[in-house]
Amino acid sequence: MSRSSPEVTISTEVMMWLCGSSGYSAAEISKKTGIRERIVQSWCEGTGKPVLALSKVEMLATLFRRPLAVFLLSRPLDEPHLPKDFRRHPDSASALSNELLLAIRKARRIQQIHHELTDNLNRTSQVRLKTRTINDDPEQVAREERQRSGINISGDTEAMTPVRAFDQWREWLESLNISVLKLKIPANDARGFSLTDGEPYVVVVNSADAERARIFTLFHEYAHLLLDIPVICNQGENDLDDYKEIERWCNHFAGAFLAPKDEIERNPAIQSTVTSGNFMRAAASIQKHFLISKEAGLMRLLTLDLITSSQFRRGRDQLREEFIAREAKKKEREEADEEDEGGFGTSLDRKCVAEKGAGYVSLVIENVRQGRITSSDAIDYLDVRLRHLEKFQESMGA
Repeated sequence: MSRSSPEVTISTEVMMWLCGSSGYSAAEISKKTGIRERIVQSWCEGTGKPVLALSKVEMLATLFRRPLAVFLLSRPLDEPHLPKDFRRHPDSASALSNELLLAIRKARRIQQIHHELTDNLNRTSQVRLKTRTINDDPEQVAREERQRSGINISGDTEAMTPVRAFDQWREWLESLNISVLKLKIPANDARGFSLTDGEPYVVVVNSADAERARIFTLFHEYAHLLLDIPVICNQGENDLDDYKEIERWCNHFAGAFLAPKDEIERNPAIQSTVTSGNFMRAAASIQKHFLISKEAGLMRLLTLDLITSSQFRRGRDQLREEFIAREAKKKEREEADEEDEGGFGTSLDRKCVAEKGAGYVSLVIENVRQGRITSSDAIDYLDVRLRHLEKFQESMGA
């Protein structure tokens, strides 16, 4: 004789918080769990007392990507405020997607773990940045910050690819106690976001973007750190009027940092395309030389007053149409590859380093080596299996 699942009584306040922070509507929660929509709606509004079978609680925990234990809390956790979203008014009722909310929670967890592991080793997580304002000249600030980095990356060659360039810039930012994460976020939700309400600071770029686009996002978000205005960023054209000037400053800084004005002016190949009047060829030349996207190349031409706003918009719209067409073909190929290869993808160890950064992985392994955390802790912090942890330890001599 089978036993029914025991019932669990959940705090009304806790359930309202969990539903509200999930990113799902009452209708979506109902559809995914089989719980009546009017009941879920009462939880979301705080008018219904949640009493449900443990099996349903487990289902909700999986859906919300929350530990089962949070459903047993007497009150909601005191979580940090979400980053600003420049596309929504502060009092807007429209919610962020569940995928983006999950990415923010994941970034905050890694930030907290990073801080604790650094503290274990008696190192500092303090981020030393010179705070800037939008009244500062982004060209000058970019020159100062690039000089500070001591890194000069240019030229799309076999020795320097966009992937290697991203890794070098990431390593420099990690040396400043800025954690750089690559997390998958729906393209319409965000190109990236940043967190400055704890140390280390965190920059998240969208792993679904092309590598060149991620490099630009990396320094767009770095600009937000310099301004101390952490936000969720997208394409930019839907930003609220109050924030457009900030986004323009960050775009200008990123372009100036990655494609310095003096280098553009000294480069004969770029100057030849600029002089010809073919602004799309000029953008392509900047793209090739500085390992940024062609759209970022167009934006650089705009900030240097080498093209008009209408030319920029026309070129940008053309590039985005081409991108959509390429992505559709890419998705078809990926789906075909998954069928042919049985769904095998990137190994967990490589995915871990790509997502969390080599600096974070090294920090975890050093804590294991010094006995500050257990192997079980490390597996949890890295989200890998034991064999991958052993591989990391072997490669890092731990």
